[in-house]
Amino acid sequence: MSFANCFTATNANSTALQRPVNCAVVSVCFCLTNSRHTSSLLKLSTDIMSSLIARLANLSFKDGVFPSRYKAARATHTPLLKKPNLSPHEPANHRPISNLCTFSKILEKLVLSRLQPHAMKSTNYCKFQSAYQKGHSTEIALLRVVNDIQRAAGNGQCAALLVLDISSAFNAIDHTTLTDRARTVFSIHEVALDWLRCFITKRTQQIAVGSEKSAMFPYASDVPQDSVLGLTCTQSFYRYPIHL
Repeated sequence: MSFANCFTATNANSTALQRPVNCAVVSVCFCLTNSRHTSSLLKLSTDIMSSLIARLANLSFKDGVFPSRYKAARATHTPLLKKPNLSPHEPANHRPISNLCTFSKILEKLVLSRLQPHAMKSTNYCKFQSAYQKGHSTEIALLRVVNDIQRAAGNGQCAALLVLDISSAFNAIDHTTLTDRARTVFSIHEVALDWLRCFITKRTQQIAVGSEKSAMFPYASDVPQDSVLGLTCTQSFYRYPIHL
């Protein structure tokens, strides 16, 4: 196995995620948005907090464990409608956006900076993947589709466009399938795989609207939609390329 940029070998039988240094933590902190008080305070105290967060990340990466207290998400704002034409009076038509702990997002970004380059080097990584990939967008995907159709028409060929819209796609993610593909398709093993499995499983969420709060309920087969790493892993590992 070659994990040059993603992992470091600790001995002949194990691999571990590269340990972040303080400067990497500082860089991640300054990339956080200022939408929360925690993010603003972190930016003002990175000289103190960076070493503490780096230690937390090092322990997490070493043991392949994501802190359980960071797995609880809370949707505290009014849930958004999945589509504009749906009735706002039907609970099933809303999409609650999970608010995750700021420290959770920092750990996610540190892991993402290690996992994504490794995945993108794989021959199994879909080169046409546009979502959650730096330098790519829906506009680029659309330009590629239009260009392919125009080239086919110019060469006198027949072109067919197959469009698949999966309703509530991120709510239909089987955790076992995701980790199995990370292991078998993208060669993510041992401690790194343990960390990824720990990150996506046994998560809980609570819905809060005004002063009313729901009971905590588990994520059965999805990833939190405010998660940086969860959505990227879903696109990279779960969405396997379709060859026609």
